[in-house]
Amino acid sequence: MKKKFLYYALLVIIFTATALCFLFFQKAEREKLYLEEATTQQRYQLTALVYSLNTVADALFTNILNKEEVLSIVAKAGKGSVKEQQRQRERLYYTLLPLYRNLREQNSASLLHFHLPGGFSFLRFHRPALFGDNLEGVRHSITIVNETHQGLKGFEEGRVFYGFRNIYPLFYQGEFVGSTEISFPFLAIRNMATSIFPAVYTFMLEKTIVSQAVQPNVKSMYKKCMISSHHLKLKEVVTQTKKDLPGLGLVSFAALQKLNLQLREKVEEKLLLGHEFSVTAKVPKEGKTLLVTFLPVKNVKGVTAAYFVSLPG
Repeated sequence: MKKKFLYYALLVIIFTATALCFLFFQKAEREKLYLEEATTQQRYQLTALVYSLNTVADALFTNILNKEEVLSIVAKAGKGSVKEQQRQRERLYYTLLPLYRNLREQNSASLLHFHLPGGFSFLRFHRPALFGDNLEGVRHSITIVNETHQGLKGFEEGRVFYGFRNIYPLFYQGEFVGSTEISFPFLAIRNMATSIFPAVYTFMLEKTIVSQAVQPNVKSMYKKCMISSHHLKLKEVVTQTKKDLPGLGLVSFAALQKLNLQLREKVEEKLLLGHEFSVTAKVPKEGKTLLVTFLPVKNVKGVTAAYFVSLPG
């Protein structure tokens, strides 16, 4: 009788353990699928946002920049003396300044840049006093456009800012005279994203790439990233995130900082591998569990140079 009881007890234990294992793995599989679907959804959203802004850039180039008045100025500058280049630079600046100001106000684009053949910076609307430097070796995209005379789109770091860039070759009377670019910083994408998909969005840049690209006098614009020792954030992005958090009602800034530290050990290895992924994290002392998605952003060389991070509401 005792043996029979032990036999049935053993069967119950085995059955219970099997059922619990099944439920555990079923739950784990559901969580895995949920995280994969969340990652895919966020990737589609980011792709759609970048595509929309690129379409805006194409329209601006076709209807405003690729016109006789602008092309003739760039052509004269490329063949002129230093004095003549300065005269044409001022002429181009004041011709397009109303457009640039409107773009800034609309948060559509903040970077408008013209380059002469050979990769020399001619006019940065965001830094008009900085010109004449050769971008070869720093801006791979400019090198490609100079060599191929073909347009190029993609993310790239720069000497002052990074951006999702749209670069177009310029031709005057059939001759290649330089190039122009309309670039969108992360904040332009973030502003559009929050109006459509309310959430917390941030952007992390690979520290080594930033240190190699940006000029020493603008490195102070970046700060260490709490979630990864290998990445930096633009201080302006952090300030804007702090400003907008109360309106989202999702998490406090203090809790977000603690959340970043909590996630650091969990995600840092995946970030180094350049993977796209989503994780869940509990907000300290607030009883909430948040979904956090990390999407790698490759630059024009095909190297993972940044991460787009989202915390949906």
